[in-house]
Amino acid sequence: MFSGHGTEQNYELAASHYKTASDQSQNPQAMFNLAYMHEKGLGLKRDIHLAKRFYDLAVETNADAYLPVAIVLIKLHLQMFIEKLFTFESENQAGEKINNPPIEDAESLWDLYLMAALLGLIGALYTIRRHRAMAF
Repeated sequence: MFSGHGTEQNYELAASHYKTASDQSQNPQAMFNLAYMHEKGLGLKRDIHLAKRFYDLAVETNADAYLPVAIVLIKLHLQMFIEKLFTFESENQAGEKINNPPIEDAESLWDLYLMAALLGLIGALYTIRRHRAMAF
C-alpha cells in the first residue's frame, strides 16, 4: 500500500496499518515507517517532532535500529536547523506575526549537508589516527 507494488498506492491506509502494527505488536519497522511518513507528510500531517518521537520509539523497541535511526536523526536535526535558519517572521498589515515558509532549495540539499558532515568526521578520524601513528 505504501509503495504501491501489487496494489494501489494508498498512504492513508498504509499509515493505518503501520499504526496498528506499532501499537499492537511494538513493531520497530512500523514505527520507523510512521516516522518517515510524518517527516515527509505522506498520508499523515507533516510533523517533524512526531517523526522524531516515532524514530526514538523504533530504537527503544529494537537496538538493531540504532544506526539507521541515528543517521536519519542527524539528517532530521540538520533539516530542522536549516528550516529554522531560513524561516523568518514578518507582520501583515494588521500587525499579526506570520511565519513565512522556508526556502525550498535549502531543504532539498540536505544530502549534501550530510555528506559534508560525514566527510568532516572522516577527516577528523584520519587526523587522529595519523597523529597516534606518529607518536609511536
